[in-house]
Formats: sequence, C-alpha cells, structure tokens
Amino acid sequence: MFIPVLHSVPGKFTIHSDGGRTSVTIPLTTREDDDVQVALDVRLWRAYWHGVAMHEFKFAIVVRDAVTDEIAEIFDRNAAADYIAPVRRLVLPCVCSAAKALVETVRPDVIYRATYLTRPPPDTLSKHRIITDTIVELGYQVLRDGTDPHGRRFWLMAKSGDR
Repeated sequence: MFIPVLHSVPGKFTIHSDGGRTSVTIPLTTREDDDVQVALDVRLWRAYWHGVAMHEFKFAIVVRDAVTDEIAEIFDRNAAADYIAPVRRLVLPCVCSAAKALVETVRPDVIYRATYLTRPPPDTLSKHRIITDTIVELGYQVLRDGTDPHGRRFWLMAKSGDR
C-alpha cells in the first residue's frame, strides 16, 4: 500500500537543468515500508520535430525501488494508478504548476506535446486540454494539432505572434 508524501500542490519548485533537459521532480507517495518511492517528473527537453528545433513537454510517474535502486518511468495512467492512488487528485494540478515554472524558466519558442496512449479516451484528452490551456495562458498558441501516424494526439505550440 502506498501512502501520500504530497499533501498539496507545491508553491515553488526546484528546477533541474542538464544540457537541454530541464525538469521538475515532485515526490508523491511511498510504500509503507519506504522501500519504494514514487514521484512525478515533469520535463521540458530540447528536441526536433520534422527538422524544427523545439522543446518537448512530457511527464511521467517515476517509481524507484530503494533496495535495488531500479527506476521505472510510467507514462500510462492505468499502469501508474496503484502508485498514485492516494494523491491522484493532485497530479494534474502539479503537472500544470510545474509546466508554468518550466516554461517561464526555459522560455522556449516552440513546444511539442503528445499523448502517450494511442487513441486516448475522452477523459484523458480533457486532461491534456487542461495542460494545453495552461501553456496557452503563458502566451503560447496552438499552431498545429492532430493525430500522428502512431495514433497519438499531438500539439505544436509557439509563442503568440511567432509563426
């Protein structure tokens, strides 16, 4: 059973930057024996899409086994469900708050986002719309969105006024 470490959305984040990879890690839960720790990792990493330089925004649930030091990154909400159950209501607000901190720090010209799941269900898409709206509020606009060849939804965003 996992117990919460996070009780509210943090007001400030420690931002880690390493060669074009900028991220925020937020501890979420721990297993009762403290041998497994679970965190949310929100990322804004330099990337290329169709030859265009940009930053890719993504997030994952990171599960660390303290005994073996093995780390698993989970991008599928169903696979992460048991790990985050006690703090599930806080995950999306944390993603949005961390997105704001990352975008305001990095100030990328172009941001690319995509769902992990192919053909995501409507409730997943509504959460992705909330994340997109958060970035739009920071002065970005969606230049292009759609479905990629793998069936994933994507959004290409740029600072308002940029084309």
